[in-house]
Amino acid sequence: MISSVLRVAARRAPVIARRNISSTAVRRADLIQDLYVKEVKAFKPVALSAADAAGSVKPWSTPAAPAAPAVEGDVAAELAEYEAQAVEVESAKPVDASANAEVEDWFVIEEANDLHHH
Repeated sequence: MISSVLRVAARRAPVIARRNISSTAVRRADLIQDLYVKEVKAFKPVALSAADAAGSVKPWSTPAAPAAPAVEGDVAAELAEYEAQAVEVESAKPVDASANAEVEDWFVIEEANDLHHH
C-alpha cells in the first residue's frame, strides 16, 4: 500500500517541478543597449605604426652630470684655526666653595590632607 503511494508521488513530483521551472520571462527591448552593442561590434581600431608614435614621444637623452657643490670660504684655513684653539675642560675650572655649600632637596613629597567626606 505504501509502495503504491510512493510510486504515484514519484511520478507526479517531476511534473509539478517542470511546471514551476518552465515559466517564460517577457523580454524587454532595450534600445540603448542594442545601439551600444551594435557600435562596439562595428568599431575597428586603427593600427599605429612606429612613425605615428614618434610625434607623441620625446626622444631620450642622457642627463647631464651633476656639478660638485660650492664650498663657502677657505676650508683649510678654518680647519687650521679650529685645531689651534685651546681645549676647554670642565675639570680645569676653579671650584667655588660657595657653589657646593647649599644643596636643595628638589624632590619633596607633600603630605596629603586626609579629609573624609561622609
